[in-house]
Amino acid sequence: MSKFAKLLLAAVVAFAFGAAFAQDQEPTVEFTLHGGIGTTGFQFLGVGGDIDGVVNPDLNVKVGDVVKVTIIADAMEHDFTIDALDIKSESVMGEGESVSVVFTVTEAGTYIYYCSTPGHALPESGIGMFGNFIVAAAE
Repeated sequence: MSKFAKLLLAAVVAFAFGAAFAQDQEPTVEFTLHGGIGTTGFQFLGVGGDIDGVVNPDLNVKVGDVVKVTIIADAMEHDFTIDALDIKSESVMGEGESVSVVFTVTEAGTYIYYCSTPGHALPESGIGMFGNFIVAAAE
């Protein structure tokens, strides 16, 4: 096996192990969002904790947090996406079904989370299933 092939194989194994490791870590921060239709159209509704009952809540975390976001569906397809952080959950469709995504936050900033199902998030219009994912610097 050539030196290049060995290096490439090592890089692929390291990447796969790193992704699996992030999924296996215990979350330090957890959020649950219920996808559905509210008075202004499609929306995420916070479930539990500080976000309970809040429409499209700000999700506040710190650099280094292992974050778990769980989406609970109504009778329509929903997911959880943060393009800038390359985060996307699987889609969930059936009423009461849920899906979770676990990831480690590595960079401070304010990012937009949203449902990528067409027509569910219209940030330019200020309506739909989206909110702020706010990452503070580690203390």
